[in-house]
Amino acid sequence: AKPVLRSSVEFKATAQAIHATDHYLFLATAVDAGGALDPANPKDPLPPSYRVSIFDIADRTGLIRQVGALNTVGRVTDKFKFGLNGEVLSIVSQIDARWRSNGTSDPSVVSLETFSLQNVSKPERLARLNLITNESVFATRYDGDRAYVVTFRRVDPLWIIDLSDPKAPKIRGELEVPGWSTYIEPMGDRLIAMGVELGRAAVSLFDVSNPDAPKLAAKVFLGDGW
Repeated sequence: AKPVLRSSVEFKATAQAIHATDHYLFLATAVDAGGALDPANPKDPLPPSYRVSIFDIADRTGLIRQVGALNTVGRVTDKFKFGLNGEVLSIVSQIDARWRSNGTSDPSVVSLETFSLQNVSKPERLARLNLITNESVFATRYDGDRAYVVTFRRVDPLWIIDLSDPKAPKIRGELEVPGWSTYIEPMGDRLIAMGVELGRAAVSLFDVSNPDAPKLAAKVFLGDGW
């Protein structure tokens, strides 16, 4: 009835995404290079750097303490890109395409990284898995030792990633369907996905009982047109 501000922290950065558990709060930010030039290509500006700050929010009095930080290779676009399983934090991020002054370009990349929070003050990167280039990341959800990631360019690949060994995550299955999913809800051996196909809202049911061979079980469209 009477909320009281207990503590606050300010950052000189652009907030991208925030995710909280009962113990930690993760804040993804982007820090502009401030016009600094790339030493390898002096005519090109450096891209932003991406950082995740980790806060301990377990104190019942409302005290917020920053306990660690880590860098990600790319942009963390929403809270579903974070997955904490025990002391292992998984993060899916997007490295944006980068055009250079000499006419060349670096492709966009969707990556999954795993970090150990055993020593939360100094998180250790365990692995990095690049899923695909020249596509954008959309819906992502974690369920136990699995990550479900949807990327899109012309078709919608649903990726199933095995996280049982956080030092060596691996792709188990891939399913290409039209359109893209913006939200995923894991339900055991099934996934419910909300998305867009040919400009129409669609709800899909996926069978993921065999992670090596996911299947589209059913789909319904909502409304007419956009």
